[in-house]
Amino acid sequence: CNQILQTSQIPWIGFMSVPPYPEFVIQDTDLRCNYPNMANPRSLRELKDSLRLRVQNRIECKLLHAYTLFATWTVNGVLRDRGFGTVQHFSNLLLQAPLN
Repeated sequence: CNQILQTSQIPWIGFMSVPPYPEFVIQDTDLRCNYPNMANPRSLRELKDSLRLRVQNRIECKLLHAYTLFATWTVNGVLRDRGFGTVQHFSNLLLQAPLN
């Protein structure tokens, strides 16, 4: 959708509401998995107090990351088949701003 709007030369403003999701701003998987994951968020106090919850959070984060890689790969195939450019990260499908 973003690529279609760019080629149309029509000015536009996009708004998006998402739950807190560190992957939109942090690309480093190891750093990102230090934060509560979106699939099963826990408080920072719970993560600080429990090694088991920290390990579980990291595993869930890595699985969520694997899912987003697969989703990006799938969407890129559709975009390529329809003559559009591909994206490097799934959040680029939603956001125009480059990520770090």
